[in-house]
Amino acid sequence: MKLRVVAWCDYDEELPCGDNGWAAHNAIIDNIQANGYDFFGMAHVDGSNCTPLLNDGKKYCFSQQGWSDLMTEAHRFYDAKDYADYYIPDRIDEYFGGSKLNKHRPQYTNISKVVAEKDLNETFEISVSQKQFDRAAKKGDLRYDDFYRAVNEGKPYYPDCDKLRYVYKGDTLVLVCNDQRATYLVTDAERKHVNNTKKRQELEPIMHGEDRVAAKRASWEYRLSTLTLVIKLAKPGE
Repeated sequence: MKLRVVAWCDYDEELPCGDNGWAAHNAIIDNIQANGYDFFGMAHVDGSNCTPLLNDGKKYCFSQQGWSDLMTEAHRFYDAKDYADYYIPDRIDEYFGGSKLNKHRPQYTNISKVVAEKDLNETFEISVSQKQFDRAAKKGDLRYDDFYRAVNEGKPYYPDCDKLRYVYKGDTLVLVCNDQRATYLVTDAERKHVNNTKKRQELEPIMHGEDRVAAKRASWEYRLSTLTLVIKLAKPGE
C-alpha cells in the first residue's frame, strides 16, 4: 500500500515523526500538486494545519528551508521560483497575508479520526534493461539517472516511472528482462546527487551570466540533471 497524505496537522502535534525518505517525499509532493498548496516554510513550522500526516500515522516535519526546497520542487515546472522565495519573504507583510504564495493552505482536518495503516509494503513488477538486471544481481542496486526529469517533464526515459516513485523500504521488487525474472527486497530507496562534470561545464557560463532568470534555470537544470534514484536490493532471506 503506497504512502499518501491523509491529513494536515500542526508542526508541534504530539505524533511520531517520519523519516522524510524517498516515498514519503513523493507522496507529499503529489498532495501539494493535487491541491495547489502554495505556502512558506514559515507557515509550515509556525502555522496551523501545514504539516503533512501520512497513512503510516506519522507527521513529516521539515526545517523552514527544507520545506521551502520541497515546495519549490513541487512547483518548479510551473514557475521560475527559487526556494528562497518560499523561505524568507521579500517583505514581512507578505507573510501576513500580502503574498499570493501564502494563499493556498490546507483546511482543518480532524486528525483524531486518522488510523495508521499497518501493512504498507507491496510488490512492484518493473521492466529493466539487461544491464540493470545484471547490475542488480552483481551489485545489489538499481540506478536511474535524471529520474525526476523523466517524471516531471513527461519524458519517460524509463519504464514504470510512476511505480518507482513509491518504492518503499520493505517492498518486494520483481525485475523483468525479456524472459528473465528476479525477486528482491528493497532495503533503501533514495535520490542522490551524482557529479556530472561535462554538464556543469556546459552550463557554467550561463550560471555566472548577468541574466538572473537564465542563471537560475541553468542552476536548476544542472541540479536536476544530476539527481539519481538509487534503489538498494537484497535477495529474500539474506
